[in-house]
Amino acid sequence: MSPAEIKSRAPAVIGPRKSESDENGKEEQRWTSGLPSTKPTISPWLLEPSSKLLGFTSTKELPKHADIVVVGSGITGAFAAHFLKEGWAKDLSVVMLDAREACWGSSGQNIGAVEMLLFQNSWDVSAMTLESVQLLRDFVRDNDIPCEWQDCLGVFAVPQPMIGFGIASVADMKAAMPESMGKVLDSVAWGPSASSSSSRTRDDGEPVTAGDGGWDVDKIRATLAGLGVHDADGVVLQANSATVHPYRLVAWILERLLERHGADGFALHTHTPVTRLSRRGGGAPAAAGGYGGGNWTLATPRGDVSAERVLLATNGYTSALLPEFEELIVPVRCQAAAAPATSSPEKPPLDLESRMYTFLCGDGKREERLLQTGGAGGQLIVAGGKHVAADFGVGVWRDDVTEPRVERYLEGMLEGFLGGEERNGGDGRAETFEVRHWAGIEGYARDYNPWVGAVPEARGGGPGLFLCAGYALNGLSMAPMCAKRVVQEMATTPTRTTTAGSDRDHVDVDRNDEPLGARDAARDKIDLFPSKLMSTAERIEIAMEDWPDVQTMEEEGVETYIKAGVGQMIKGRNPVPTDSKLPSGSRRFEAGAMGRKW
Repeated sequence: MSPAEIKSRAPAVIGPRKSESDENGKEEQRWTSGLPSTKPTISPWLLEPSSKLLGFTSTKELPKHADIVVVGSGITGAFAAHFLKEGWAKDLSVVMLDAREACWGSSGQNIGAVEMLLFQNSWDVSAMTLESVQLLRDFVRDNDIPCEWQDCLGVFAVPQPMIGFGIASVADMKAAMPESMGKVLDSVAWGPSASSSSSRTRDDGEPVTAGDGGWDVDKIRATLAGLGVHDADGVVLQANSATVHPYRLVAWILERLLERHGADGFALHTHTPVTRLSRRGGGAPAAAGGYGGGNWTLATPRGDVSAERVLLATNGYTSALLPEFEELIVPVRCQAAAAPATSSPEKPPLDLESRMYTFLCGDGKREERLLQTGGAGGQLIVAGGKHVAADFGVGVWRDDVTEPRVERYLEGMLEGFLGGEERNGGDGRAETFEVRHWAGIEGYARDYNPWVGAVPEARGGGPGLFLCAGYALNGLSMAPMCAKRVVQEMATTPTRTTTAGSDRDHVDVDRNDEPLGARDAARDKIDLFPSKLMSTAERIEIAMEDWPDVQTMEEEGVETYIKAGVGQMIKGRNPVPTDSKLPSGSRRFEAGAMGRKW
């Protein structure tokens, strides 16, 4: 698409997803994704694409072979390529393939929220997320990337009964990790759970500030009231959140990769969809004393390319190439809308420029997000409305279309936020404003944590195939650390099948099949990554046994998520450490101490 076509692109309309019928005629939902749409809806971030990246291909002909192929050019693929070429793979050939323009998937279609769901996750995942966001923040600042980075406070408006769980979770995390979480997390309730809050209160019992963070909760409550959010019984507050222009961030990384390594081993090919992924040799066991399988072939309309290592940074489109993962990473269409931000009305004083709001309200099935970019001259962006979409958007992989019901819902939110009766021209007519709607395809993991690492053979994998996907709206905050971890895994995992029963089955080898000298030095950092995020056969078994499918989770709401997390704790999946106080200054977690969900 040309820049003019991009700016004029308007969303189409689609009906509900269809089911398939089994041999008994019973309808069975299928969640396998198709390939990315060729003409997606356009988010505000994509209206001014990089002139260097638009339609870019490093060479006219696709190479026949590469040491490493990365499928996907969003934030995961970009950071993975960065860690590869700035690290152990600096002398190897790395080819990045994308079905459409660079960063045209969920990384370019999200709302720019660097959001950390710390209080909803177990301790180790929350600590990793916090570290991932700091890695991203430092990367942006150290390189002076012009991506509109703005630190802000994340405000989670929570109803009963979830505010009670939120307060308990915040207290547990602050006790377990006082240095990392003490000044980041806080909570306050003003409903029935107010007595459980750590907040100070006025004589009338109303909270003034939340815990030891010193937040102006009165102003936050006034803003929620001004936004029409009346069913919140409290808030969880998370400092160190941020907003960012996601496309400019990823485009900067890709442009620098091409500048630094375009002549010595990094290639980018847009409009090159991978239509089939196959293992050369069919994965047959190696003959005695030799190697077999291990290499992968990626079919594209421009020809085939083979590689010893392949990384799928495909998020919601993962099952298009790995159908065995259709129940583990499900495509979900999410919609958003943006309108020009105007000055806040005097009454009430809406505090939007330094806050990012998430509304976990209603019956737990509603989850909306609101943020403002660029101050009063920027944009007001809302996302959500899945509860009015057909099937909650689950299983939908087309982002060239949007649902009118969701559009109307989001427009209603914007109308309320932008003034309604309070903001009119004095002649009784409310202000009008232009709204841009768009859709993005997210990858929802069955257990709501990303999948990172080597793909098990039982689910379509084998030596040399790696995955980093399934963020469920948390890609900007989690992808940097997940990409770093999967690149470490790619360096320390055999890429070829060894003789059955050989001791070398469990030896970390490099591309020349020699022990990795740097393995031990890097092991401490590798161990910090939560084992529950790794793509293992054990995790697959737990996810299928303990967690309902994504469709059920979305239909039944947050309480089902809570029950699943509590169920894991009861089964010992997330055991509570015997000593809730981690060593001062330490980020290490005891083996198996995965914290607690709720």
